[in-house]
Amino acid sequence: MSIRGDIYSRGSWATRVGSNYRKRYKYTGSLNLNYAINILGERDLPGYERNRDFRVQWNHSQDPKARPNSVFRANVNAGSSSYNRFNPTTGQDYLSNTFSSNISYSANWPGGYNLSVNARHSQNTITETVDLSLPEVAFSVSRFYPFRRRNPQGSLRWYEEITMNYNMNASNQITAAEEDMFTSEMFSNMKNGVQHAIPLSHSFRVLRHFNLSNSLNYNERWYFQRYERRFESDLEPGEYVPPGETHPGRLVTDTVGGFYSVRDFSYSTNLNTRIYGMMQFRRGPVSALRHVISPTMGFSLRPDFADPFWGYYSHYYDPNREQAVRYSHFEGSRYGVPAAGRSGALNFSVSNNLEMKVRSRRDTVSGERKIALIDNLTISTAYDLARDSLNLNDLRISGRTRLFGQFDITYGSTWSPYATNEQGQPINVFLWDAERKMLQLRNTTWNLNFNYNLSSKSSPSGGAGGGAGGSMQGMRGGMQGTGGMAGGPGDTPGNGNGDEPEPLPPGVIDYSVPWSLRFSYSFSYNSQVARPTLETTRTYMQNVNFSGDINLTPNWRIGFSSGYNFQEKEITYTSVDVYRDLHCWELLINWIPFGFRQSYNLTLRVKSSVLQDLKLTRRTHHLDRAFQ
Repeated sequence: MSIRGDIYSRGSWATRVGSNYRKRYKYTGSLNLNYAINILGERDLPGYERNRDFRVQWNHSQDPKARPNSVFRANVNAGSSSYNRFNPTTGQDYLSNTFSSNISYSANWPGGYNLSVNARHSQNTITETVDLSLPEVAFSVSRFYPFRRRNPQGSLRWYEEITMNYNMNASNQITAAEEDMFTSEMFSNMKNGVQHAIPLSHSFRVLRHFNLSNSLNYNERWYFQRYERRFESDLEPGEYVPPGETHPGRLVTDTVGGFYSVRDFSYSTNLNTRIYGMMQFRRGPVSALRHVISPTMGFSLRPDFADPFWGYYSHYYDPNREQAVRYSHFEGSRYGVPAAGRSGALNFSVSNNLEMKVRSRRDTVSGERKIALIDNLTISTAYDLARDSLNLNDLRISGRTRLFGQFDITYGSTWSPYATNEQGQPINVFLWDAERKMLQLRNTTWNLNFNYNLSSKSSPSGGAGGGAGGSMQGMRGGMQGTGGMAGGPGDTPGNGNGDEPEPLPPGVIDYSVPWSLRFSYSFSYNSQVARPTLETTRTYMQNVNFSGDINLTPNWRIGFSSGYNFQEKEITYTSVDVYRDLHCWELLINWIPFGFRQSYNLTLRVKSSVLQDLKLTRRTHHLDRAFQ
């Protein structure tokens, strides 16, 4: 066990307790408890703050040989929202705005029976909200054949190919603000329930080249409360509200406890195939083009679960709207509510993949390499036979591809086939009949991501992926209490060909890469077209991040990481790291030149992992600027 503490001259203090434990052949883990009081400004003066922060970290893992059929794990990371702002140990801690935890137990038995029990926690430090799932239970039975004979002889009958699954999920979920934790307000937002899902499916070949699949899905939800709504008028007896004026009153929702079973079911069938096309070239750099088309046609059927027969929906009269408003007794419940409205939809979709083969001298086996021009371009729509109007759904187009092995591009758009009224709502008139246009764009989205790694050992083309993953092996082990490294512990240098080298032993510096540079860029574009004015609202998001390191001499190494936000027009979190190898000792310097965490940290320590606590540290804290 280790106990560490901080004391500051203006009243701030902190304590950290850490312990590692291990029972051979059973389990291993670590526990860290942190508590801090952070004071900003002077007492009784404007801007004075006194923050009480904590953080709990617990990791527990079970030896795989201890219990082969069951596993217990714990990964707890919880704390106050401002803890990482005032007390981060790494740059990644400071940049992170979420805490998450999971304590789990899982077991399985012969015959395909599986059980898992989880306690989950998720926390957003920006909105200061906490989501808890205590507990979350899942039980499942793997796919089996309920109608198959125990000892079949001869060919199987068609119904013996029907498969069945069973899945049960139960959870108790709480969403609350940090200040409401462990109060009565916290439990007032609790949602719980149990869901059972029993899908049956069957598939077979039709005319050799088509696959026909059928499925019947049955779902049942168990809830322990339902909601009743009514409009309560504030009018006195005999009081009259003239037409056009707001009727005084409010909507009241009552929670009624009990046991309620909510069911729904649906049927669907799909017919799909694949069509291959190949074009070969005898001359030129391109040797072949390959096009794969995957058309799918299906039909789905679902009854109207808003029918009074089921009792899942009801109505209340709204005098201001002068009409009855439909609502669900289980709206907002943990596992949702059966859908309202009957559906009998014909679904159509076509997916496309396009590849190109080019001649390559690098490939000494086949002399060719593949390039994916289009990974997946899908066009889909549906026609609902059960609707009384607007039967045709919007046409959706989506696609993705990777260019030159480095540019990841995704695209999506929605197109409407119907005209609209003056309020921009679709009407049961095709756009072709009203404006002689087939479709009208509703929205579109583009996303572009680019990663580029370059080092003295890599080719000019670099290697995709990796982003800001560093190669500062000399800074292995990190610098506690600083803003992090350009390359974190255990990172390995990108070598341009996608091969991962063996990680170096702790404390060993990789001098074979004198320098490296990592660059990443992301761009997002979204547009919304308002009908009928056709005014377009466009939004952009654009960020660039870069990091790198260089060996000045066999014993000196410098690394950096930074970025730029084009929307905010400012440089993002920036860090500069310097490492000096002093044979048995090492010197580490971390400098954050600007921003909220502007500071520096200098550490001189013994390289041996056994004597890591033998060190000298000099630093400035980013909170010191609060008193300037």
